[in-house]
Amino acid sequence: MAFPSPLHPTTISVLLQYISPPSQLTNPLPQHLISLPLLQRHFFLNLRDPSTDPASYLSWPSQDQQKIFDILESLPTPIDDHSPSPAIRYTGDNESAFAHAEIPSPSTNTDNIRLIFQWDERDSSWKYHNVALMPFPTHSFESPSSLTFLNDQSDDTSAMAPEHGSPFITVHHHDNNNDDEDSYWDAYGAADDERPNAGLTRTNSADPTSEDAYWAQYSSVHGTADSTRPSPPPTAKRKLGHFAESAETETDYLHDRNDFYTRDQDTVMSMTNGHGHSMQDVVDIPYQSFNIKRPYDRQSPPSPTELSERLRALSESSRSDDDALEVEGMKETQTIENDGGILFAPLANAAATTKKMNGHLSNGVTDSANSVKSDSNAALREAIRGTYLLWKLSGDGTGAGSGRESFLDVVKAAISDC
Repeated sequence: MAFPSPLHPTTISVLLQYISPPSQLTNPLPQHLISLPLLQRHFFLNLRDPSTDPASYLSWPSQDQQKIFDILESLPTPIDDHSPSPAIRYTGDNESAFAHAEIPSPSTNTDNIRLIFQWDERDSSWKYHNVALMPFPTHSFESPSSLTFLNDQSDDTSAMAPEHGSPFITVHHHDNNNDDEDSYWDAYGAADDERPNAGLTRTNSADPTSEDAYWAQYSSVHGTADSTRPSPPPTAKRKLGHFAESAETETDYLHDRNDFYTRDQDTVMSMTNGHGHSMQDVVDIPYQSFNIKRPYDRQSPPSPTELSERLRALSESSRSDDDALEVEGMKETQTIENDGGILFAPLANAAATTKKMNGHLSNGVTDSANSVKSDSNAALREAIRGTYLLWKLSGDGTGAGSGRESFLDVVKAAISDC
């Protein structure tokens, strides 16, 4: 870290103009006057409004926080710029440098306080960091140039870190071990292709109970998940960019690689059975589902065999759809029975079922149904029969002969109106 410049008394005076007395601090301090750790504390703890809690805004938590602010509140205002220069001491380590400025108390019975500033290398200036009670830290210096002697005092520096209130952990560097660390990391990857155990730097010892002999017995063990030897680089995956010379597109290449495209169904089933599975365990899946159809190409139209297979598949699918619709319609239709005991069967089964109405068989209707040969006439016949049965169930026709004649008269009248 570069040597910081001495703390100027003007910096102390400007800061006191802002924070003394702290009860009148209503606006946040300018950010160029605050250290970076203190700014981070304001941001993460939402302490941007000093009027709500000036003690937490200006200092880090401590046991004497309230006492410190009582003394700061009692300081005279305005601060005399021509007052004697305050006593200043410097502390720090390889990471941070701090300046401690003593602020005398107006009362002789009250302890003095000290303002703590942190050196900011970004703009080479001192920034306000904390306020604490006197005295100065044990290992403090009158000049910032003396901070270089703290390199060998890591224990004393770690003891001063909580007093400064910095939330960051100070890392102490040991220059004596830099060479050892460099040689340790340089050992990785050195001549890995020549020696399989290049990463193992321990030497064998003649004493079988020594530590070197203990570790040497693992020199022939290959690397595991906990091994420090680096894993080999992953092999590049094969890309589908290089197709066969006969394949012009990626789709053609995939079709050429598909073995099922050139097999018949018997070959596929025999191969499946050859693995020890019985034919009962094999799921009956149509062969067409395994076959990847080639896209249509004007230059190479489908063969006649393929066209016939497609037409046969379409005819089978359409026939199965018609059968499914017919079965579904038969399930939805129900037999209706009225109070008089007359059964009205479904219209879809009227051609194969003889109806019983009022103890008489409707042989005339059945005979007329057998004489109809055309599909359109059969549909018309079923419609007329259904209408007649509904009219019969309504109670308009009581007798067999009179009921039919009345129904025919109604039909003739309806046709004449068309």
